[in-house]
Amino acid sequence: MGPLWNPKKPRIFESFTGTKMHSAEWDHSVDLTGKVVGVIGSGASAIQIIPAIFDQVKELHSFQRQPSWVGPKLFDYEYSKPVRWMYRHVPFMVNLDRSLIFCGLEMTNLAVTSSTVDRICKASRTFSQSILTSLVLE
Repeated sequence: MGPLWNPKKPRIFESFTGTKMHSAEWDHSVDLTGKVVGVIGSGASAIQIIPAIFDQVKELHSFQRQPSWVGPKLFDYEYSKPVRWMYRHVPFMVNLDRSLIFCGLEMTNLAVTSSTVDRICKASRTFSQSILTSLVLE
């Protein structure tokens, strides 16, 4: 399961009456043989789902909500000679660097996940209110 596993369901999920499932909540008991299937999205999940079900279904429709977006490579740089030497001779440093990159990406994921942002905002408001309350009461 990837880092963005929290299902973000499109609005059509609310009104669609047929069988529906999100890739993060895939129901393997549903038999797709001979069915007309629509896949919303063209990301990593669709890349895995479409080839896996293509031969089973009667018709397969792929709907793309938004075009894919590709940004500039912000961290595409050449390592200096001392860093390359360190990676060659101090093996755990490569793993440490990869771990730091992973943690940074996870923190970015937390920042863009709405439920996390909501929790952070709520905690911030609660903290601010407690500070203000203590200042007023003192």
